[in-house]
Amino acid sequence: MESKMVSPLKPTILLFTASLVAAAYLTSSEAADSKPSFEDNFDIMWSEDHFTTSEDGQIWHLSLDKETGTH
Repeated sequence: MESKMVSPLKPTILLFTASLVAAAYLTSSEAADSKPSFEDNFDIMWSEDHFTTSEDGQIWHLSLDKETGTH
């Protein structure tokens, strides 16, 4: 019966690959969970009553009137 010798490099490569996969999974799941809001990207300078969002903050409603919508 022949016995095969396992290279000491194989477990190291396997551990390294598993670490990379775990790191990629954790990073992608954190990015998917965080959803930016309008306030994270923009500043409302005036007429804050002309801006509303949906309950989850993903839909933004902007309205204009004759005073704020024209120059």
